[in-house]
Amino acid sequence: MDLSHLIQSGGLLLVAGFVFGESALFLGMVLPGDTLLISVGILAAQGKLPLAISILVIAFAAILGDNVGYQTGRVMGKRLFHKKDGIIFRQEYVGRAEKFYEK
Repeated sequence: MDLSHLIQSGGLLLVAGFVFGESALFLGMVLPGDTLLISVGILAAQGKLPLAISILVIAFAAILGDNVGYQTGRVMGKRLFHKKDGIIFRQEYVGRAEKFYEK
């Protein structure tokens, strides 16, 4: 099963879920967001998906995902930055990021 068949059968709800997950749940590294959006554009150009509705659904999912991600960081961010070093998160990374943004 290829990506275009998956998009057509799952519809825009599937696309919205991927876009939301990529924005809100920090899954941008594992979800094929750019490829998915290009595929939606190609399918819309072929008349297999409605272009205007596709744009609205994708924009809504991205905006909602960004807001959820922001609120998650706002609520949990300070606890994360004071957490002890783990497998993924290290205080060294926070220090590097702070130095980078100070420049």
